[in-house]
Order: sequence, then C-alpha cells, then structure tokens
Amino acid sequence: MADATELTVADRARIEALLTEYGWRIDHGGDVSALFAPEGVVIAPGVGLTLQGREAIGIHFTARGATCALRTSRATRPACRPPR
Repeated sequence: MADATELTVADRARIEALLTEYGWRIDHGGDVSALFAPEGVVIAPGVGLTLQGREAIGIHFTARGATCALRTSRATRPACRPPR
C-alpha cells in the first residue's frame, strides 16, 4: 500500500485523463467548470487570474470561448490565445 505522499499507477492515470480532458475542452469547447469541485479554484499568477468556485470558472471559460470563436474558427486554431 502506498503512503499518503505516493501516487498509485491508477491515481496517475486518472490525473492524466483529467488533464487531457481539461486541455481538450479548453481547445475545442465544452464545460470546463464541470471538471472542478463546486469550491474549486483556478490560479494563474502569470496572467493575474484567480477564479473561485465552479460558477466563476464556468463564466470565465465560456466568455473566453466566445471571444475565441469571434476571432478565428476552431478548425484553424488548435488553441485560442489572448489577443496582443
């Protein structure tokens, strides 16, 4: 049995699947907030972003997706980057 600081192979596989799904939803659209616990937090210090709670996370990523769709089609971009 692994101690509290060790991850099992199954744990690592679940984390990898979650990260893959998160990236896919960011790139292709989908409810990113559904991947978070109701009290989940997104912290991105590089861009000065902190989102508290599933609702705030959903609002942010929904607005981000709408902005991206206006600038370019999903077929021509693997990921949407903020305008410069």
